[in-house]
Amino acid sequence: MKIANLSVKELLHIVDIAVKAALTVPELQKVLKAHSIDEKKMQVGLDLAQKVVVWQDRQDTAQAQTRQSQHTFKDVLRSIKALYRSHRETARFAYREDVAQQQKLGLPGARAARYAEWRNQTEKFYTHLDTKLMAKYGLPAAEITEVKALLSKLSELEVLRNDARRQAQQATYGKRMAVQELRSWFARFMRVARVACTDDPQLLESMGIVVPS
Repeated sequence: MKIANLSVKELLHIVDIAVKAALTVPELQKVLKAHSIDEKKMQVGLDLAQKVVVWQDRQDTAQAQTRQSQHTFKDVLRSIKALYRSHRETARFAYREDVAQQQKLGLPGARAARYAEWRNQTEKFYTHLDTKLMAKYGLPAAEITEVKALLSKLSELEVLRNDARRQAQQATYGKRMAVQELRSWFARFMRVARVACTDDPQLLESMGIVVPS
């Protein structure tokens, strides 16, 4: 068994079995205590394992929040883009003879592809759009108001999404450090356990460690 190759689930399982065996099997307790491994030191391992579990839960929660916030952000973004595409075409027709207004609305040229540029282009468009004129071409003022509200919501969702990513990254780092700490502790613990069980290697079987018959 190479401790470095164990998955997190495998590591947690083998630590749980090994330490609980060391705490409950009298023969193991005796030989380990003779090598300065008492209950207090074994509890350190259980505490480290619990620390990994806590960070795992935080990571799972944060990653779920990240996926949800990204999904919501994309849904709102798609809604805005669909309406903006339609409104832009209506505005092109409405201002077909007003070059100055076309410039204010950012109508010349194609729609921006990159998010930051698209966001600036879209906000510029709705800032200068004349809702009364658009109504004459079948574009309700309520629809324009809806897009403006969605643009405002998009900023909030972007903040939430970015913060969820930050929390997920922190949880991932915290878990990685906790797992590393647990691996190191368990490697030291098993080195001592193997030495302690030199005269009776089969005791290691109680800890879930397979030894030659």
